[in-house]
Amino acid sequence: MLLHLSHRSGGKPLFPCLRTLSHTITSNLDIGLPPLVTSTLEDVNLMFTGEICCGADADESSALARKVRDYAVHETLCTLCSDAPTLRRLTITGLGRVSTLLPLLKCYRLRHLHLEDVVLNPRSFHSLASMHHLRELHLKFQFTECDISGFSGLTNLQSLTLSGRMYQIPLVLSAISSNQLRTIRLSDPSNRAGYMECVAAVHAASKFPLLQRFHLSADNSFVLSVSNPGQSAQLIDMLSPLLCHRNLRTLSISRWQPGGFALSDSHMNTLATAWPHIASLALAVNRAGIVPTLQTLVTLARLCPSLRALELPSLTILSAAQLAPVPGLGPHPLRTLEVGDPARRTEAFDAAQVARWLHRIFPWCTMPGECEDFSGFIAGLLGELKRLRRAKEASVSIAGSGEGEDMASSLR
Repeated sequence: MLLHLSHRSGGKPLFPCLRTLSHTITSNLDIGLPPLVTSTLEDVNLMFTGEICCGADADESSALARKVRDYAVHETLCTLCSDAPTLRRLTITGLGRVSTLLPLLKCYRLRHLHLEDVVLNPRSFHSLASMHHLRELHLKFQFTECDISGFSGLTNLQSLTLSGRMYQIPLVLSAISSNQLRTIRLSDPSNRAGYMECVAAVHAASKFPLLQRFHLSADNSFVLSVSNPGQSAQLIDMLSPLLCHRNLRTLSISRWQPGGFALSDSHMNTLATAWPHIASLALAVNRAGIVPTLQTLVTLARLCPSLRALELPSLTILSAAQLAPVPGLGPHPLRTLEVGDPARRTEAFDAAQVARWLHRIFPWCTMPGECEDFSGFIAGLLGELKRLRRAKEASVSIAGSGEGEDMASSLR
């Protein structure tokens, strides 16, 4: 239909002023894309389905079928990149095995590239690494071969998202030579990421001098331990390569592993000292025996004045002395505090007293969750925090209206 309409219009684009296009390619013989491509396109989303998509283990595909498929992909990308010179953002889903991404090098204005479910070999990765004009790359990938040593590129990249097997991610990071990279997001959806693989990925990411935002999400539900059954790991050991990044603004670690992670007040003091400009700190890991106490909140309030969101794996109260007012501390602008698994010993303390202690230091802080979702101590804590926060908001509102009336009176 589209091809017929294009012929009727003399081969001209059907929508000559089109800027955004989303198109599904259902087979190697799909010819619906060319009539839609115009020189004004800036944002394109291509979805490959059907026989054009082959996985890393798709050995059943014959050599001829793969050649046909490679040719179809090559022609599709050539058409897009030659006829849409102003293309700035490209998303390709379901690309599967691809022998080369060379046509993309013609998209000189392309700044954002998002490749989902792509299976790379050294040749196609080399094409990707040669795209020096890219600013943002989102790559959900597999490798048919892991030997990509010697490759270096993506020299102007500022934001990178990688989703794949964790042991392959350091290979990609080592091939990126940009000194402008500020945001890195790493994830392994397999649930098989080993602890040392995560450590290697963090270490590889630490080489970028301007790093400001780092996210890692990688669970391990299959391996029984870090190195020994039931042995916990020190979270600080995983994060230590990032301690040199004084300008880190966002850190998010999401990981479950057998044995959990030990995290002490001393460790949190090390993190707070290293990252004075941190605005969002999320340590969403399963806890081990050693967990932070209220002293960690005092430390963060003193050393991290820009912190707005905080997530800890757990929190405990050592004694009633920790609930004493802290002279010269607060109000701190923290907005969100989330505690994954509060220690049982906190339930021995009065929830209202703990809430008042928190409110004195963090008067604008909220804790996710509704009171009815919890029982006992946590429900009381959340309820009292909400009451205190609403009273604070009401007092500020009244003060603001009073100042407005005073100003109006003076003007009269």
